Amino acid sequence: MFCVWRPTARVLAWPLVGAVASVGMAALIFRTHASTGAQFQLYEIAQDVRDFAATHPGRYAMGDRSGMVAYLLPQPMVQTEGLVMDRHFLSEIQRQLPLREVLGEYGVRYYIATAYPPYSAGCFHAVEPAQAGPSSPRMRGDFCEAPVAVFQQRDVRTMVFDLDAAPSTGAP
Repeated sequence: MFCVWRPTARVLAWPLVGAVASVGMAALIFRTHASTGAQFQLYEIAQDVRDFAATHPGRYAMGDRSGMVAYLLPQPMVQTEGLVMDRHFLSEIQRQLPLREVLGEYGVRYYIATAYPPYSAGCFHAVEPAQAGPSSPRMRGDFCEAPVAVFQQRDVRTMVFDLDAAPSTGAP
C-alpha cells in the first residue's frame, strides 16, 4: 500500500531512492534469515529431545533455550531459568539451593543441559539461571555421570542426564 500511494510512488521511482530502498530491504531479509537459522537450530534440538522423550517418560527440566523444547515435549517441563515457574521455585533460586535438590523436589527425572565450545572434560557444571545478572542468585550442580543422550547441532551440545541413574560423584 505504501508503494501504491501516489506521493510515495513518485519518490520511489527516483533511481537513487529505489537503490537505497532495495539495499535496506536486502539487509532486512539477510538479518531475518540469520536469526531464522538460530531458531531452526533450537527447533532441531527440540525435535531431538521430543524423540528421546517418546521412549523415556518422566518430568524434564531445562534452563535457557527451553521454550521450544517445552512446547514440543509431551511430558511436563520444569523451566529452571524461573521465568514461568511458581513463587516457590523462585524462592528456591533466591535461597541458592543445590540444583539437584530442587529438581528432586519437583520430581524431575531428566535434566537437559546445554554446552558450548570449548567443551570441558569430566563433570558438567550447571548454573541456573545461566543468563541472570552477575549478582543474581543461582542454583548450582555438578553432573558427573555420563549423559543418557547427547545431541550435537553445529556448535551446541545438548545433553540429557537421568537423575534416577547412579548418583553424581560431584559436589552438589
